[in-house]
Amino acid sequence: MAASSSQEEGNTNYAICDRDLVGQFVRYGTLLGTRGGDAEKVVFKGFDGINGLEIAWSETLLTKDMLKNEKYVESLCNEHNLMKPLVHDNIVRCYDSWVDFKEKRLYMITEPSTSGNLLDYLQKHFLEDDIAIKSWCIQILRGLEYLHNQNPPIIHRDVKFENIFINGNTCTVKLGDFSLAMILGQKYSADTFETPLFIAPEVSVGEPCHESVDIYSFGMCVLQMITLEIPYREYVNKYHARMKASSGIMPDSLRRVADPAAKQFIERCLAPASDRPTATVLLDDPFLAQTTIPITPTNSQSLTESFKVVPGQVDKLLPKTFWLRGTKVNNNNNDNAESDSDSDSDSILLTLWIKFASKSEVVIENVYSSESDTIQGILAGIATEHGFSAAEVVTVTQLMDTLIPVASSDSGHRFVKYYEISCQDRVVKPVYQLGLLRGMLSCFSCKATTSTADQ
Repeated sequence: MAASSSQEEGNTNYAICDRDLVGQFVRYGTLLGTRGGDAEKVVFKGFDGINGLEIAWSETLLTKDMLKNEKYVESLCNEHNLMKPLVHDNIVRCYDSWVDFKEKRLYMITEPSTSGNLLDYLQKHFLEDDIAIKSWCIQILRGLEYLHNQNPPIIHRDVKFENIFINGNTCTVKLGDFSLAMILGQKYSADTFETPLFIAPEVSVGEPCHESVDIYSFGMCVLQMITLEIPYREYVNKYHARMKASSGIMPDSLRRVADPAAKQFIERCLAPASDRPTATVLLDDPFLAQTTIPITPTNSQSLTESFKVVPGQVDKLLPKTFWLRGTKVNNNNNDNAESDSDSDSDSILLTLWIKFASKSEVVIENVYSSESDTIQGILAGIATEHGFSAAEVVTVTQLMDTLIPVASSDSGHRFVKYYEISCQDRVVKPVYQLGLLRGMLSCFSCKATTSTADQ
């Protein structure tokens, strides 16, 4: 048994409602799930006070109808004996159990499931690919392989969505609810099965139960994972559906499996008992190949190199300052006056300085033509690459909108070198060649003075 659904942490009721006889386990008031038409099984959140573990506290009420089926009650009571020795990553761990004969209740303490069972999980979430399904298949098969390799082998006998539990934060699935499990060679009654559509055909006709019955049920689970349809739903009567399965008729939903490898994988699981492969053999099936996507940095990139990327990422997130320069470029190579007067053929060489919070700078040059370019078109790629916010896109657009008309109207004054505008003052300023020369002379004069002083 295991918790069949999870609750939001904020809704957890940590009031202690019950304890075991020793006092190691306590039950909180948070209900994790129920099972059965009369809710004869309930699962609560709990805690192991000795080992410091969160637990799932399960209570099963033995109703009058259940007590009429002695074999089923016996299997419920033996569930703990089967589960407690089992330690595997894909098997729900059982810590303790006891029976309250007066209240006719069975109690079991297991590890909790953070995301409930697979049925609930797939009803909440939509998968874009079959990678997760393949991963789940591998994990379920590993759990079955572990059970079937016990001495003597353990047969789960009730593999279905409701008994496959998942931790959504790690995508780990575990087989739980061993209330119908049995040791190979034990006698059983087909009437104890709760899910007729997932029962292997040979079980319906009273043949001995082998490990292959779990493989058949697993195949039905895979079919349901891929199609999100209950197998044999075309038959309203579940017993009629069981008869069709016994006669070898496959579910209609199998025809809607588009992937040939997936379809063949399911058909192998649903084959006659003598032809069904073991869990170990199925783990090597081509359908389960290449199931994982690398989510860590590539091996060629060291940890130090990975951290070097971070400052650039931070720069893109923080505010930036901008400075824009523009100068007219004559695209005509002819020297006649008619060509010189054709201003439509002139373009603007735009140079954009981007200064980041880390004091680093980027200089980007683009040639803008009013005939073939738009400011939005030039700016689109720059904004994406350097992480412009919406406000920064507006700022740079306004700078270009202001500077381009001024630079375009330049009559070719021999003293004007280019025009500049910054995001601080947003005023277009001409930069004269003479001003540049004076600045250079001033710089040289300063250096000469410094050199004389040093001597």
